[in-house]
Amino acid sequence: MKARVFLLIFFAAWSFAAASCANNQSAPSPTPPPTKFARPFGTSRSIKTNPSPPSTETATPVPSRAPSSDSPAPFVDNFSAPCLLTEEDTETRATKCENGSYSIRLKSADEAHWVWYPGKTWDNAVIEVDANVVSGTAFVGYGLAFHISQLGDSATIFDLTRNGRFSLYNYSRPIYTLLVGSTASSAIQLDNTANHLKVILQGNQLALYVNHQWLDTISNKSFSPGRVGLFVETRDPDAKVAFSNLKITPLEKPLALPVAQPTFLPTQIVQRFTPPSLPTIPVLPTVPVVQPIFTPATPVPTSTPEYPLPPGKGGLVVHNYYGSEAVFTIANHQYKLAGSGGEQFLALDPGIYPWTFFIASQVRTNGSTIIESGKLTLKQFPEQ
Repeated sequence: MKARVFLLIFFAAWSFAAASCANNQSAPSPTPPPTKFARPFGTSRSIKTNPSPPSTETATPVPSRAPSSDSPAPFVDNFSAPCLLTEEDTETRATKCENGSYSIRLKSADEAHWVWYPGKTWDNAVIEVDANVVSGTAFVGYGLAFHISQLGDSATIFDLTRNGRFSLYNYSRPIYTLLVGSTASSAIQLDNTANHLKVILQGNQLALYVNHQWLDTISNKSFSPGRVGLFVETRDPDAKVAFSNLKITPLEKPLALPVAQPTFLPTQIVQRFTPPSLPTIPVLPTVPVVQPIFTPATPVPTSTPEYPLPPGKGGLVVHNYYGSEAVFTIANHQYKLAGSGGEQFLALDPGIYPWTFFIASQVRTNGSTIIESGKLTLKQFPEQ
């Protein structure tokens, strides 16, 4: 009897231990389904239109390509699927990832457009990309956009042209502020040949490079972190530019940037453009008189609330009192002025700026205007 009780107790203890051991073993967890999230599509901005709303389409994450604020690792986009930037085909433009590159095609004349990566902002980083013109007429500009606001209505733009010139300017709707005027450089490959663009963002400084050659260094207290993107502009319809090998590398420590040496005129006006040739008319041997080739515009002593000027900038206000739409060209950019009072306000670096005023089949005139720091200059057409 005692033996039977002992066996029963032993069997019960063994069964309990076996069950406990089985329960303590970790069962394999089922594989969770892929996380769905709003794909980090880029958004875009055209100077002629409002920005496109972000896409709500979803896709599985691609950690190696998505910008991350947690890791100092570079962000690299090889423009493979899924495309991280806006893809669209409208009446005025077409953008898409294709064959390892991202193309922007502008179908309309006098169009400027940029796209950008949403989310992360960058301030201390090295931005690089390869770019080349695929098609277009003589003037096609392209490059990098950075310091982009969340809505894309302000940006700093590093712009190359296929004839071997570069410029840097800030756009804060609707004002252009020129930071580096259109400057020729032998480092820039011409026509449809690819160029490697690089910008180093470092606090209130930035340095510009093309094909590993330094171009200029700019300091500006107004620089602030922003998004990064790509930019194209054209004067004539049907221009296309392809971008590849985009890379953004966070800076782990400050770099020693090259220092620019600005050129000063005797009047201490910063001159980044080649001024027009001015014939000299001698009146007295000791007092030469310069005959301008343009009609000076009317200066206004200071900025006004309607036309605010950033520190160190001068302003130009252009009015078109003809009855037809006009095109006003200055500092390598074109602006359309509506007829019967159309207006354009520009904040520019001090200097001498050649300009052209054109109305198809009616008016074509050109000249130059002096921009002075802290002052507004008024220009109206017809000229009085």
